[in-house]
Amino acid sequence: MAYQTFQQEYLQIPLVTRAYTTACVLTTAAVQLEIITPFQLYFNPDLILRNYQVWRLITNFLFFGPVGFNFLFNMIFLYRYCRMLEEGSFRGRTGDFVFMFLFGGFLMTVSFYIKGQEHAGAYPSYLLARGRVHPEMVTSELQGTYSWW
Repeated sequence: MAYQTFQQEYLQIPLVTRAYTTACVLTTAAVQLEIITPFQLYFNPDLILRNYQVWRLITNFLFFGPVGFNFLFNMIFLYRYCRMLEEGSFRGRTGDFVFMFLFGGFLMTVSFYIKGQEHAGAYPSYLLARGRVHPEMVTSELQGTYSWW
């Protein structure tokens, strides 16, 4: 069995999973290194509409809090379930997988606006990915209802 370098192993991760996981890790690292602050990332409709800070529509899905045990588990869930989805249900249909993420992100953003919530946290990794991989599982975040995927 040939030795595989970190780069080869990294490049074997499916494209969307690799891109999203990398973006989450880099965003969290930038906050941890104090290059940016969490206040520049959170979802704030007033700043989005009045100051045109449209990056907040994306960045609130990329930051999972400070580096720690919680962050580690969020990244494990994100990587594992997104990879299972991309290699299983969406094999050969990368466009459909991206659309699922975008559509789910849109619906969550609308619900954040309605509820006044300011941070996505683990919702994308947990609800989007896990709900599609194991739709029969009840998720506590939805207070006993089934995932909407």
